[in-house]
Amino acid sequence: MGTKRFIAVTGDAEVTTTPDRAVLALGVELRDTNQSDAQHNCDVVVRKFLEVCQNLEISDAHVGTSQLYIQPEYDRNPKTGERKMIGYLVRRSLEVKLNDLGKLGSLMEQATAIGINQTSGPRFESSRKRELQRKALQLAATEARLNAVAAAAALDTMVGGVRSIRTTNLHVHHAPRGARPKVLRAASASSDNGGADTYSVGQIRIEAEVAVEFDLTACS
Repeated sequence: MGTKRFIAVTGDAEVTTTPDRAVLALGVELRDTNQSDAQHNCDVVVRKFLEVCQNLEISDAHVGTSQLYIQPEYDRNPKTGERKMIGYLVRRSLEVKLNDLGKLGSLMEQATAIGINQTSGPRFESSRKRELQRKALQLAATEARLNAVAAAAALDTMVGGVRSIRTTNLHVHHAPRGARPKVLRAASASSDNGGADTYSVGQIRIEAEVAVEFDLTACS
């Protein structure tokens, strides 16, 4: 009995969606010659930020704060090599999981106004990520079968059952800089809100690729 013939193909697909939530990494970093003053001022900013989150009705469960970080700072004399303490660096980090992107602009503007001076992101996400990943895989598998059928037809053969299938790529991409993003207007946006309505997001792009082997059968 001869070796059964088969065809190996790939299929790819892409699904896009608009983000519906974000994760923000924020922080406050202060320097002072007096450690107690630096610590107090840092704590004041953090308390004000927590009040901002409460006023925006952001759940306490979605707001995290780190422990206080304190580091003495020194200045070194280039001639003698002697170190002299010049003050203290105090830092606290915060993380916010925002499920209402309409509040993003207002949150960022108010955070800056009260003294938050460290920001990273926001990182935009979709609550439908898993669902859309599965959809992308389904579309990629369909594309693989269509590719197999097209190639087999050109050689007067037919595609049979699946021998194997594996995922070769499943990745989430965020919109690159320069894309035309959707502008999000803060819930309290007004003409004089200092730019609270200018925060924007792009599209989340989910790519999937599968490699599939199909049996080949002779045309009847």
